[in-house]
This record gives sequence, structure tokens and C-alpha cells, in this order.
Amino acid sequence: MVNAVGGKGSTSLAPSGANKIEVAYKSATGWSSTATNPGITKGWLHCGVFIGVLANSPNSNVKIEGTPGCW
Repeated sequence: MVNAVGGKGSTSLAPSGANKIEVAYKSATGWSSTATNPGITKGWLHCGVFIGVLANSPNSNVKIEGTPGCW
């Protein structure tokens, strides 16, 4: 994905089982994504990643662009 192209582009996602993925276009500065599974009730319940500036991070545990983090 290239930032600052007005949301152009596409992808195909097929989460397995009860996994849920949400991708949020933030702005020309990038995007974030989170993954959850309602069947997981202990430990890390969510994981996420972001592209662009740190303000795009879905959670304070996700600190480095392009590197997933869980909380």
C-alpha cells in the first residue's frame, strides 16, 4: 500500500475461524488494522499494526510502524 494516494488500492482478506479483522484508513498518513478472536478470553485479546505516523497506532502497545503488537 502506498500512503497518500487517496485510499486507492485493494486487498483480499479471509480470516479463519472466528477471527475478525478491521482495517481503518486514517488519512494520507496511513492506516491501522486490528485483529480479534472472541474465543480468546485470557492473555492478549487484540493485536494490531499500523503504517504511517505513530498517531495511527491502534494501541499504545503498537509502537513501531509495520510491526504488530498485542494487548
